Amino acid sequence: MEYQEIQRAPHSLSKVLLWISSASTLFVALLFSIVALDTNEWGQALSVILSIVIVQLLIVVPLYKATSLTVRIDASGVYVRLRPFHFNGRLIPWSEIQTVSIRKVRPIGEFGGWGIRWNLGKKTGYIWNGEQGLELFLTNGKIVVITIMDVEGARQAVNTYVTSGNIP
Repeated sequence: MEYQEIQRAPHSLSKVLLWISSASTLFVALLFSIVALDTNEWGQALSVILSIVIVQLLIVVPLYKATSLTVRIDASGVYVRLRPFHFNGRLIPWSEIQTVSIRKVRPIGEFGGWGIRWNLGKKTGYIWNGEQGLELFLTNGKIVVITIMDVEGARQAVNTYVTSGNIP
């Protein structure tokens, strides 16, 4: 049984990005307004503020919307790719997986946010839109956590390959 899901941008992260964008634009606007009061250079202040808004609208927002996490579980192992940051993705073969569990994932509390995250060198997280995650304990002692949205589909796929003897 093959399992695959594609996770789109998390709604909670969009709120954080909106807040950061608004706060940074407001901060720069206030800073340049203060400078413009002293120098009477309102045109330059407005051009900088508009540049920041345009960069956010033309680069940050589309990049955020285009980002997706692909998770695939099949006979070759567990594959994960965070587009557009991963060029080829990462395949973790069953031979490198010691045990697998499904558990709740707290993006901020556990990993400090969303995306490809590293936690003290022993744990890697592919954290995007799911609240649950696959926790893979690798034979080299490292741990990989991958968020999933369809818990039952992932559980069935993992059970297919775990019970078939592919995992040592």
